[in-house]
Amino acid sequence: MDDKLNKIKYDKMLLELKYLEADIEYTKQVIAKNTRPFERCTRGTARDQGVWQEIEERRIKAFSKGPPPQQKKKKKRIRKKDKELFKKIAKEAHPDKLIHLSEEERDRKQEKFLKASTALQGGSPEEIRQIAKDLGIDPGPVSEEDMESVEEKIEEMNKIMSTLKESVIWVWSQKEDKEEKQQIIEMYVRFLLTTLPQ
Repeated sequence: MDDKLNKIKYDKMLLELKYLEADIEYTKQVIAKNTRPFERCTRGTARDQGVWQEIEERRIKAFSKGPPPQQKKKKKRIRKKDKELFKKIAKEAHPDKLIHLSEEERDRKQEKFLKASTALQGGSPEEIRQIAKDLGIDPGPVSEEDMESVEEKIEEMNKIMSTLKESVIWVWSQKEDKEEKQQIIEMYVRFLLTTLPQ
């Protein structure tokens, strides 16, 4: 694929990544907003069925063992190319180099510098490239490794999105019909009774 098509494809993937990030944030907010009402309905239904006390006792027993172990995040290696681009950004936006600028311009560039630093440590070459472009620095041609990095992130984001949209609170929050919502609550109560340890 020639450089121009590569660049267009890369930019398209970056837009997809931004969309996924926004969609994940929106979905998380919807879930957060609906968590309390969902829990209230669950509690009410479980009380009506006479099983709330049993569910609470099982929850306490399950959580007394502590949280499940978390997977360690794989540390991403920092590429030489990204370090070099970061150095160019630092020459342009490091706080020590901004004294002569207006306060507004200084704040803008400091923010870019901090974002670039976070992106470098977090292994986000696409963010470093974008910040460089925002500062008028040529990030160089898009490499196959750049493309693969963004494709991996898109895949990760799609998995996160899928998990969020499969959550019972999300599914419940998307139902308009009260009967359907109640059916979900009843299924969830049965799920708790069958999965929480006795």
